Amino acid sequence: MAATFPPPILRRLRRVPDGTVAVLCYHTLGTDDQGPDVWTALRIRDFRAQIKLLRRWFDVVDMDTAFGQAQVRTQGKPLAVVTFDDGDIGLYRHLIPFLAQDQVPVTVYVATSQIQTGVPYWFDRVMNALQAPIAIDLTLDELGKWRFGVQSGAARWQLLGPLLETMKTLVPERRALLTEKIEAQAGRGAEQRAALGPMSVAQLQALAACPGVTIGAHSHCHNLLDQIPMKQARESVLTSRALLQEWTGQDVRHFAYPNGNHNAALRGMLRDAGFATAVALDNGLALPGGDAFALSRIAVGRHDPMWRIKLRLAGL
Repeated sequence: MAATFPPPILRRLRRVPDGTVAVLCYHTLGTDDQGPDVWTALRIRDFRAQIKLLRRWFDVVDMDTAFGQAQVRTQGKPLAVVTFDDGDIGLYRHLIPFLAQDQVPVTVYVATSQIQTGVPYWFDRVMNALQAPIAIDLTLDELGKWRFGVQSGAARWQLLGPLLETMKTLVPERRALLTEKIEAQAGRGAEQRAALGPMSVAQLQALAACPGVTIGAHSHCHNLLDQIPMKQARESVLTSRALLQEWTGQDVRHFAYPNGNHNAALRGMLRDAGFATAVALDNGLALPGGDAFALSRIAVGRHDPMWRIKLRLAGL
């Protein structure tokens, strides 16, 4: 599909109020022709097309430019910010080469436990385990049976996505046990299929050194912060920031809530801790005058068609 807006969407985009920012949320990048076949791993060719679209209709800037005191709308265009969550190895493999050719500003929100330990978070482990046809029996855990066949693309994600969403609702300890059970049922082949996982500290440092890359915090534990004690959430946030500042040398001023979950207590905690902004994940535009610690973002993944992205960018 051509990287143009239909006239009605373009007219609406031009009516976006000054100060409105489209903040896009990605997770990781993959090759054009291979996996992993999951929503979070965008093909590099699709990312390239989406950046081309953004640059045609927006001024793509960093978080400080978009939400700082000197925010402006230049050349009659609204502003857009490109962000990534988690710190997956795909950013080292694919984003760094992309930035060498096209120095678009990006903010990478890094969850630090997996960087520190080298062990992927539970959701990446589950997605790695379920790349091939397999049946998972979780009836003893009151979660039923899940059968993954030869489906690919969006059809496969319609099966895998609900399992991940179900597991998000569980307490961390139970979720960890279920992750181990899924990996065990998937068998040894899961290790060979694994493609999602964290960067190393050295790889993160290489990414952070690229021109235009801003490093933000994304917690240490990557738990849903509104579902754990506030003391634990605060410790996770501050640990993440301290490690990232030590590893990259950057002043880490921006935060992304895991899964977008936040509440008034978390927003106040981040403000008191000296962060400048915090972003959620509600598929909306960040409107002028909004809470700097509840900024809207538009989630973009592997199976999202360009027309849907255009509608969201237009606030529809």
